Amino acid sequence: ISYFDKIFFNQFKKNILSVNIGGISNFTFIPKDGDINKVTAFDCGPGNMLIDGAIQQLFNKSFDKDGINALKGNFSEKLFNFIKSHDSFVESKPPKSTGREHYNKIFLYIIYQSNMI
Repeated sequence: ISYFDKIFFNQFKKNILSVNIGGISNFTFIPKDGDINKVTAFDCGPGNMLIDGAIQQLFNKSFDKDGINALKGNFSEKLFNFIKSHDSFVESKPPKSTGREHYNKIFLYIIYQSNMI
């Protein structure tokens, strides 16, 4: 649970779902009554980690500054479905956690081999 989310969002006295899209995306649910026992938080999948890895491999840059490369692309339903079908984390039941042990060069290699990018 994010201590910041609990303290900051509790003041609104509403059900809050806070989403953090960092290297790994995660969310925190804070109920309107603020009961710490009802707060739920867990990782929900890759955030910027995969795009950063792709930028490193394809363009030899550490990240996509200001989303310049991302702005040139389009959403691919076919690629999205391929990734979901090859991602065992999606089916994991919460609470769950993930990181570079799962979303890494091997994961990107599987995507590259799909010939969808």
